[in-house]
Amino acid sequence: TTPPGGRGAEYGGRSARIVYELAALHRRGETRALDVALYLYEKALRMCRAAAGEEHPFVSVLLEEMGTLYVEMGDADAAEKMCEEMNRWAETYREGGKADKKCATAA
Repeated sequence: TTPPGGRGAEYGGRSARIVYELAALHRRGETRALDVALYLYEKALRMCRAAAGEEHPFVSVLLEEMGTLYVEMGDADAAEKMCEEMNRWAETYREGGKADKKCATAA
């Protein structure tokens, strides 16, 4: 396997970004296929973590998007869990240790 930050990180990062964009299309598109969007966000998160590591800033973007998507889907419990994960990520990796206000107030 390619180590985080290695040659695979760039390719995996781009691939994760493409999957993220596909998720956004399903989320905001005409059909609003939220279950497909969630699946794609989860896939992008796995790809990003595998290719670039847990500390990569795009991990926080994906966690936040998933949290707000759960809110849109009406799943408050899942939204709260996702925002708790985002807060843990922020405490560990973000300077200042605070999550984005949007995620902290979503649930």
